Amino acid sequence: MNYKDVHSWEDLEIWLEGSDPEGEPSVRGSFTSMRIDRDTIPEGFYAYDIRDADSDSEMWFSELKDYVLVNHAGTILTEDKVEGSENGVTIIDYSFY
Repeated sequence: MNYKDVHSWEDLEIWLEGSDPEGEPSVRGSFTSMRIDRDTIPEGFYAYDIRDADSDSEMWFSELKDYVLVNHAGTILTEDKVEGSENGVTIIDYSFY
């Protein structure tokens, strides 16, 4: 889906593995539950997929990755480049604001 066609974006902060959950978030951006076509992302922005956590987890999100095929929870559009996203980075906390 073209990012311009998404009508419901939510502001999201994510704390990734290795960050302080009491400190500044690792990533801030706009979240949608839709899959976004990477060819439509404007220059200067990055899109990352978020993997849905297992059903027995207390958290809804478990991993941030360049592309998630199975258990896709949504996509975050951000100005922040995330190191390690090609292999996936564990999400330790998140907050909609």
